[in-house]
Amino acid sequence: MHYLLAVLFVLLVATPTSAEVFMYQDSSGKWHGVSSVSQVPEEYQNQIQSVVNNDTDKASTPEPVSHKKQSKVVVVNTKEVAPEEKEEDKITTRVKGYMDAVLADDWEKAYEFVNKDVTKATFKEHFERQKRLEEYGVLPPTEYSIKNVRIDPKYSDKATTKVVEMVPTTGGDIHITTDQVWVKEVGEWYRKVQDAVDATKAKERDILNSLRK
Repeated sequence: MHYLLAVLFVLLVATPTSAEVFMYQDSSGKWHGVSSVSQVPEEYQNQIQSVVNNDTDKASTPEPVSHKKQSKVVVVNTKEVAPEEKEEDKITTRVKGYMDAVLADDWEKAYEFVNKDVTKATFKEHFERQKRLEEYGVLPPTEYSIKNVRIDPKYSDKATTKVVEMVPTTGGDIHITTDQVWVKEVGEWYRKVQDAVDATKAKERDILNSLRK
């Protein structure tokens, strides 16, 4: 980029009044300057940006308009600019990363996607509690799908996603829809899991209480 600016500066200074310079960058990354657009290869004419530089001599008295130096540099940009990723797509990618880790029973990887309101030790305990619940027939999901991502219209750093989990049972597969809350912190999205942690605790407590009766 600094090299290009240096080239443009030299061309602007060295170019006579009202001259045009057409710059293009070839596939190897090398820049070329030509005096006519017809000299720019066809494959590099798809994106053209025009930069106009006006400069006047710094004299104590104004000079005639004809004495003003006007140079125009046309830069042919050959590099495509990727469209900015939508926030909904960013959240979907994060949800997928979290759920893939959950299905792989990798609590440490899953914790990378979790809001740090929950400590690592608490999240590990949450995972272990879920494993214990399997002994009582509360089986984990084997598949999932992301159905909806909705960013809060009032708070752009908060979103809710609907995740449908497929859980196998002796009577056949059942589908459970859960709402996951995600929050944006320092430019990245994380899942708030405190509600899930509390729900798992309550479920284990209810099962144990029913067994004592």
